[in-house]
Amino acid sequence: MTIEPHARGRRDIAVLRGFLWTSGGRLLVQVATWAISLVIARLLTPRDYGIAAMASLYVGFAQLLAELGFGAAIVQRPDISKHTVAAIMGVSLVISVGLAVVSIPAGYALAAFYREPILIAVVSVYGLNFIPAAIRSVSGALLSKQMAFHKVTILGLVEAVTASVTSLVFALAGWSVWSLVLGNTVAVCAAAALSMVWAHPGFSLQLARLRGTGVVTFGYKVLISRAAWYFYASTDFLIIGRRLGAQPLGHYNLAYQFASIPADRITGALTQVLFPVFATLQGDRAELARYFRYSTEACSLALMPVYVGLALVANDLIDVALGPKWHGAAIILAVLSLAAVIRSITSVANTVIVSCGNAGFPAKMSLIGLVTFPPAFFIASYYGPAAVATVWLVLYPPLLAVPTIVVALRAANLTVADFWSSLKPAVTATVLMAAAAYGVSQAMQGSPILWRLTLTVMSGAVTYAAVLMLVWRDRVSRYIALASRGLNPVQQSS
Repeated sequence: MTIEPHARGRRDIAVLRGFLWTSGGRLLVQVATWAISLVIARLLTPRDYGIAAMASLYVGFAQLLAELGFGAAIVQRPDISKHTVAAIMGVSLVISVGLAVVSIPAGYALAAFYREPILIAVVSVYGLNFIPAAIRSVSGALLSKQMAFHKVTILGLVEAVTASVTSLVFALAGWSVWSLVLGNTVAVCAAAALSMVWAHPGFSLQLARLRGTGVVTFGYKVLISRAAWYFYASTDFLIIGRRLGAQPLGHYNLAYQFASIPADRITGALTQVLFPVFATLQGDRAELARYFRYSTEACSLALMPVYVGLALVANDLIDVALGPKWHGAAIILAVLSLAAVIRSITSVANTVIVSCGNAGFPAKMSLIGLVTFPPAFFIASYYGPAAVATVWLVLYPPLLAVPTIVVALRAANLTVADFWSSLKPAVTATVLMAAAAYGVSQAMQGSPILWRLTLTVMSGAVTYAAVLMLVWRDRVSRYIALASRGLNPVQQSS
């Protein structure tokens, strides 16, 4: 299929605007909630975060069951009727109600496992979130399919700000871990109500409407993939909480959240926009390849310096932002940040695979992770939470990242050389950035910590920008030109 340049340009601008809306909204969320999150972390204790992490292991998996992969199916299916979406909503809500009831005995089981009685009440309250979360999931998927990214962005902003403000109010009132629980509950309810108003997904218990649509088949493959991934990606929390206790788990949980922030703001926004775009390009491999290359390059340019820089300044950053009681999270943050570089790039490749209808391969990869990661986490736990974090850095690239990237390259008819060409600007600039930042940091040992942190970050940022402009000016200019077209009202309306 040949795409006219004018049509291609319009789609490029539409994709860029969607990304700017989504990433800009997520950045706005971060700016609005970052200071609040730091205040909450200072008011609460590592044990409070550990308790919340213990409860989230069950809650996160139960939410996957409630959604059944239907959200991805809604976006991926080329044509899906309103009646089918209404039936999906009906199934999700019925399952959510059942899971909310099951949360009570699940709370008792988790309390016995972790030897933390408070989990009985915490998990039971978290269970009530399944019902609004199901509404939010189906409605949000429908908005993504419609490429209404401005509404998806506003939903995320409402949810994040509501959670942060509510949690802060309860934390100031001395509610400890309950400030995190209730903040999440209020936020999910608010987002669910708003998404229903915008998406109008409908509701139906006529399950026969799902027959012959392919939604169930695709959805269960996505569910297997996500469930297996969730199990192996959560056993580090499970093992640390059981073997090392709530406080080490609190350090690990906070470091994991910090390491996830850049990826959530950039890669999360990018893949959210690209999923429906890739799905429409299933029959046009040339355009799929072009978007794959550019999105990989953009993702690496944005995230690689951030994560490597975060690893370099982790100790100083934790000390300045959170104080000595969180010092144990610094080394964990450094290791998880390095692992996140590879995981972020792999997520783009995984989006290509799923959007082409191949939900089976990610499921296989997740099952491999389920077999290999938990025993590795268990062995590493004898050496502390930092060793558990190192498992991500050692095992993820060869076992999961490389096979996923290879399959994505085949799906898009690209070569390894093409892929390396997309990564090369970020890799070279980041290596030089890291050398400069490390040199400044070492030269300023013994200086005031805030002064050292500031100059280290500034030297790294200046070096990275200079290398890009001197060596890779053509690549940078391409994104600047595209961004100017996307932000130009005349271009947008044409």
